[in-house]
Amino acid sequence: PRFDGLPLRLPQPHLGVRVVSQKLPNIYLIEDFLSDSECQALVDLMQQLPGFQEEGQMRHWASAASAELVEKISQRLSAAVLMPEQTGEALQMGRYASGDHQGFHFDNPTENESNPRVWTVILYLTGDGSVGDNAEGATIF
Repeated sequence: PRFDGLPLRLPQPHLGVRVVSQKLPNIYLIEDFLSDSECQALVDLMQQLPGFQEEGQMRHWASAASAELVEKISQRLSAAVLMPEQTGEALQMGRYASGDHQGFHFDNPTENESNPRVWTVILYLTGDGSVGDNAEGATIF
């Protein structure tokens, strides 16, 4: 095992991970990581959490203390990226209204932040991932 107790290699198949791109940033896809009921429960939770406007969207932070479901998802996310759970941030949820978007950016810390993001995991709770005039959620790298 590694120093953190995690395996040296991914068990095969590891959560159904599909490699989308090996160019930086490396991009992996895990279909159906969350069930429909988990997605809806997170949408419901997000509506109960305090939020703040940032870059064209409403954002909410959900710590494991927010709900048992968040704890379970955080554990699954840690297993998916092979990182100890305590090294991750609280779950950040963003809500976009129709026509809203976030511009191109990097998920790297600013000069004043000391904890770089080694992984960014994007979970789509609603939408179909389409791009275009009637888009319902997508990410372009």
